[in-house]
Order: sequence, then C-alpha cells, then structure tokens
Amino acid sequence: MTVITHDESLKDRVVMAAMRAALAVSPAPEPKPESRAAYDKLMAQGPTAASVEMSPGEVDGIPGWWCRPANAAPRQAILYLHGGGYVVGSAAAYRGLGSQIAERTGVATFVADYALAPERPFPAAYDDARRALDALMAVNDGKVAVVATLPEADLP
Repeated sequence: MTVITHDESLKDRVVMAAMRAALAVSPAPEPKPESRAAYDKLMAQGPTAASVEMSPGEVDGIPGWWCRPANAAPRQAILYLHGGGYVVGSAAAYRGLGSQIAERTGVATFVADYALAPERPFPAAYDDARRALDALMAVNDGKVAVVATLPEADLP
C-alpha cells in the first residue's frame, strides 16, 4: 500500500481550525447507535466547498454522496470512508469534508455510507468498502485513492 501525505495549505489549516473549534465547544458524542444523530449534527457543521457539486449516489449498491469539482480529472476517483468507529457517522454528515477533499484534489470523491455496527457487524463495513472500491477501480482504470478519517492520535 502506498501512503501519500502532503503539507497542509493555508486553506487546509483554516478548515481544520474551524472543525477543531466546533469540536472543542461541543460535547463529545459517544460512539454508540443512540449517538448517531448528535454525531451527524456535529460533523455536518464542516464547511462545504462552494465550487463542488454534491449529489446522492450509489456505487455497486453502496449508497453515499458524490462530491464533484468543476473540471474533475477524468477516469479518476477518491473513495472517502468517513469516521465514526464503524458505529456512528454517515456520508451525508461528512459530505462537507468530502467536498473539501474533492476541491483540493480536483478529483470526484464518493463518500460511502458503509454498514454500521451493531446492526451490521464486522465484516459488513469492510465488505461495503471493498465493493465500492472494486467498482470504482473497474470504471476508472484503477486510478482510485482511498481516504479515511483517523483520530489524530493515530497519525504519525
């Protein structure tokens, strides 16, 4: 697996500062099914990129949101797997962040609404992500990047 990192741009820093400020004054929702509405409300506060068209969609039966920048690179895609510990979170709540990724990369980004536990336990989320990745690879000549949200504590 290849991991590519890049330095934050000034615009990235502004977006991240706004998200951290919103998180700092909000109660931390626990990752449990009954916290889904509160978690989604919090995550949906992220700014959306005005130049990116967002629309609900589906990739091989996996629902989600497409974030398409103007003049998107042809035959390329990003599969974005949102945060929430496989228990909370949704593509709708993370579409703002997906739009930021799409704007900065110039690549259409699919924010997948993968299966959540405990209703659909492991390996359901993995299976959904794999199906979406395989389908995107098939129509994009294998030019697909996977982006996932990780807690800051997990970053190098």
